[in-house]
Amino acid sequence: MSDGLLLSDREQEAWELTRTMSRDNAAEEMGVTRDTLETYLDRCYSKRKQARETIEWMKAA
Repeated sequence: MSDGLLLSDREQEAWELTRTMSRDNAAEEMGVTRDTLETYLDRCYSKRKQARETIEWMKAA
C-alpha cells in the first residue's frame, strides 16, 4: 500500500487512546483540542476506507 494510507504517529495515538478512553480525555492526554482529535480520527477512518477499497480492487483484478 502507498504511504498515503499509513497512519501518522499522531493519528495512531488518537486511534489507540480512543479505544480505552473518551474523546475528551484522549484529547487532553495528547495535549490537543477535541477538534484536533476529531481531525486525526477522521483521517484514520478515511485511510481505512481507502485501504478497504484498494483491497477490494485488487481482489477484483
